[in-house]
Parts: sequence; C-alpha cells; structure tokens
Amino acid sequence: MRGGIDAIRATLREGNLPAALLIGGSTPVLRAGRETVSGDQLRERAEAVAGGLAARGVGPGDRVALYAANCLEWVLAYLGGQRAGAVMVPFNPAYRSAEAEHILSDSDPALVIVDAERVELVSRSRRKVIPLEDLPTGEPPPLPGLDASSPALIIYTSGTTGRPKGALLDHGNLLAQARGAIEAWRWNATDRLVHALPLFHLHGLGMGLHGTLLTGAAADLITFSPEAVIAELQAGATMFFGVPAMYQRLCDHL
Repeated sequence: MRGGIDAIRATLREGNLPAALLIGGSTPVLRAGRETVSGDQLRERAEAVAGGLAARGVGPGDRVALYAANCLEWVLAYLGGQRAGAVMVPFNPAYRSAEAEHILSDSDPALVIVDAERVELVSRSRRKVIPLEDLPTGEPPPLPGLDASSPALIIYTSGTTGRPKGALLDHGNLLAQARGAIEAWRWNATDRLVHALPLFHLHGLGMGLHGTLLTGAAADLITFSPEAVIAELQAGATMFFGVPAMYQRLCDHL
C-alpha cells in the first residue's frame, strides 16, 4: 500500500480528492483493452485534460456531466474534471432521451462530455458539448484549494419511486468510502482488480477506481462476462467484486 493506511488517513484529513488520487508512479495502474497506463502517465494525461477543460471555462465548483460507457477516456475525463475542481455528474450510459434530458435540466452542467454513441441524445439540449473521443488538453491549472467539505460528485438515484434525484457527495465522503473499502478488503499495492462494474455509480467509481488509485494497485477495466472475469483471475488478478447478478452468472457458468 502506498505509504500504508496511515498515509491514506492523512489524505483523508486533507480532503483533496485529486491530490490523493493522482500520485503517479512508474508501475501500471489501469488497463483498458490493449492500452495500459502507469500512474505517471495517468496523472500527466488527467492534468492535461484539466488544462483543456480550464481553457474552456471550467473552474472549481462548475458541474461537468459525463455521459458515456466505461473506457479509459471516461477515467481521464473524470480525473481531469476533478483536477480542475469541477463537480462531476456521471450519467448511466443506458439512459435514453427522457432520462438524459431530466438529469441535464436538474443538474444544469456547464459542460457535457459525451461519447459518439450518445451525442445525438444531448445535441438538442443546446449545452456546451465535448466528444469523449476528442478530449481537450492544455497546460494544467494550479491545484484547486479543495478540502473535505468541497463538493465533488453528484450521483443520481435509480428513480425506482419517482424521477432520479441528485445526491451531492463531497471530497471527504468519497475518500472515507475508499478508505473503508481498502481496510475491509486488506487492499495493497500488489493487488490487481478485475473491474467490471459501471463507473457511473459508487461501487465501480468510489470503491473500484478510487480504491485502486489510493493504494497504488492496478485494475483491468473489462466488460462483464463470466468468461472474461475467469480469464482475468486465471491470468493473475487478485480481486473481483460485483453485484449479486454477476455472482449468479459466475456460479451458473461454473
């Protein structure tokens, strides 16, 4: 573990999420498809995206919506937005027009980052849109003065009893959640996570991505299937977590 649990507790006290996550390092931290990035590469690319967003007027406290499926560019957009001090608003990529329009209206983002498959769904919103596949880059801005009470993320509920509602989480919330996962899983820098959960919600984002980066561990971003998970575990991955339906499919397959 990078500096041990005491170092993670120190970052929790500081309460600055991008400062805690973008530590760097020469070892691989993320693999998505055929691309693998080290901690240093992830930090440099996320900081460049932060510079590109800042050049387009995004600053601390601005909301930035992220409407796309899991991929490395999603991670770069998210971390770049956090590095710029933005409040990130991830969308469920399965949302269609009505759901997307509701969340756009409710969250009122300054900018929408969207992948090619979903760009038509936000094109009528008359909001500033950036393609995920063409993330802007630039000179990174100064690290924003964030603390544990600074807003970091708006996660929307599933809307099972009404329309989805935005839940605002601050930097302290997200760091505390990651610390809890690290302690419960006895996570350390030698671990490699099979990451098959959606990044738009807290299980995949707050535990999977944040936990990986805080510990200096590694994660393989994959699309879930029993065959893919088993292949990753047989290839040396040490961790997997999912939702009950995933475990049921794994049991049925085996």
